[in-house]
Amino acid sequence: MELFVPPVPQSRGRLHLKVQFDEHSDYSINSVKEVHFQHDPYITLIQTDKPVYKPGQEVKFRILTLTHQLMPVTDPVSESVKIVYT
Repeated sequence: MELFVPPVPQSRGRLHLKVQFDEHSDYSINSVKEVHFQHDPYITLIQTDKPVYKPGQEVKFRILTLTHQLMPVTDPVSESVKIVYT
């Protein structure tokens, strides 16, 4: 699935999602939701030092913030990062 978002600082729109399943033709999803888009001037990558951890092991993160030209951000970034683990 491809989704094109116009390159504007902020925008509102309606997302219409219609899904039909090949194996369950009697079941479908038809949903319309209002969505808000906000252009982020940066890309933030979060990497851990291992792909899999054992319970109780310390998890080490490396966080790298880049511009859309893939250059490191040198100015202070005032964004908050929320990490959710399950």
